[in-house]
Amino acid sequence: MKRRDFLKAGAFGALAMLGIGKIWDNKAYAAPAGEVKLPSGRKIDIHAHAMLPAYIDGLKKLGIDPMAEEGFPLPQWSAAAHLAFMADAGIDYTILSLATPHIYNGDEQLTCEIARQINVETAD
Repeated sequence: MKRRDFLKAGAFGALAMLGIGKIWDNKAYAAPAGEVKLPSGRKIDIHAHAMLPAYIDGLKKLGIDPMAEEGFPLPQWSAAAHLAFMADAGIDYTILSLATPHIYNGDEQLTCEIARQINVETAD
């Protein structure tokens, strides 16, 4: 047995003995794709995108056309509408990420400036 295989088997065995398998017991619930339901009953949407003005403006500055890149226009998005959706769907938390198309177009300096603006706006 190779050392790596031995360590893997040992780690798996240790986790099993510690009861880590409890996360797959009857307290774990199935949830729709992109959503995690915790044993506490809380729901986390793990796949959501924010279409913030800094992102949309950044795409324009970089000369990136979402219709040409993705084949469809960017959807309208607002924090208020997203919070209302979460309330209607019973979602407690959302993990937001940047949508596609991504903002890199070869201009490293401009891309960094736009990424900074998006990060600041997302944090607000």
